[in-house]
Amino acid sequence: TVKETQANIEGYELEYVKMNGSEVSEGTDKAYTSNTVLTKDGKTVTIEDKYKEIIETGDLTIKKTIDGENITEDDLKNLKFTVQNEDGKYLYKEDGKVKTSKDKVEIALGEFDKNNDGTYTLTFEDIEVGKYTVKETQANIEGYDIEYVKMNGSEVSEGTDKAYTSNTVLTKDGKTVTIEDAYKVQTGDLEIRKTIDGENITEDDLENLKFTVQNEAGEYLYKEDGKVKTSKDKHEIALGEFDKNNDGTYSLKFEDIEVGKYTVKETQANIEGYELEYVRMNGSEVSEGTDKAYTTNTVLTKDGKTVTIEDKYKEIIETGDLEIKKTIDGENITEDDLENLKFTVQNEAGEYLYKEDGKVKTSKDKVEIKLGDFDK
Repeated sequence: TVKETQANIEGYELEYVKMNGSEVSEGTDKAYTSNTVLTKDGKTVTIEDKYKEIIETGDLTIKKTIDGENITEDDLKNLKFTVQNEDGKYLYKEDGKVKTSKDKVEIALGEFDKNNDGTYTLTFEDIEVGKYTVKETQANIEGYDIEYVKMNGSEVSEGTDKAYTSNTVLTKDGKTVTIEDAYKVQTGDLEIRKTIDGENITEDDLENLKFTVQNEAGEYLYKEDGKVKTSKDKHEIALGEFDKNNDGTYSLKFEDIEVGKYTVKETQANIEGYELEYVRMNGSEVSEGTDKAYTTNTVLTKDGKTVTIEDKYKEIIETGDLEIKKTIDGENITEDDLENLKFTVQNEAGEYLYKEDGKVKTSKDKVEIKLGDFDK
């Protein structure tokens, strides 16, 4: 009697046992038995065991959490991940089924399910247990700095491949890999620098110049007690609120404001008594809009942004005729007597006016006009 008393192999299912070519069943003694007769010619007993590997499977879930203010679904589109098994093959899902590829396959966050608590999950169902590598290959969001990436509760650093990596072991009980990204809005300084080009323009003339600054939400920015404020209502900033620099320019800086798109307008550029020749914003000449303002759109980054505005003016000089009329009252006064009568005429700048060849001239030096130069 020949028995195979232990035929089981861990991790494998025994499909059958054949003894002398015939399949036999396990007996009550948990053994497989063959009875044979040995003669003088000898006897060979054949035992054939067939096994099928038992592949244990489990569910691998990636759970993604986003921590940051004002992050939109559009912002999250660029986040990408990879999942690799022990053979280095990339896992992905297609039509709800798990697939593998030797080529790199990145999974976008948009392929995850969004949960009621605001987290995102992706589950690979019934995959072979073993070691897996999960990576967040793209974690950056434009306009935000990454404060940290935590995987399974521990903070991880960006690798040389620019990815954040976690190695995990999947068992038949399943495994959840948690990934938490915390973001902070990037900020920068937005400066408006104003240049005035024109003669005889005074600080009083400049009082009427006004500006607005709006963020992407349409809110108006202004400063109060040195701090940046916002308002849903239109808020114009007078040039008098700017700082005057040593080079004669004017500047106003909004410090540590959120990066993004901003609209800067000069809503009032006219100065009484002057013609506005042009307005240049960031070096390019701009036209007055239908809202009577001059507008530039700009993008603020964390490195800061300066918007330059240059206004050029030409003084409008109004003219008139100034006449001096001289009357002489006295007896026996002759023309010769009148030759010594002299006059001066000065403008606001203190310059002396006189006429030469019928044209009006000015001089910083004193010029006296004789009565003989008058028309009688």
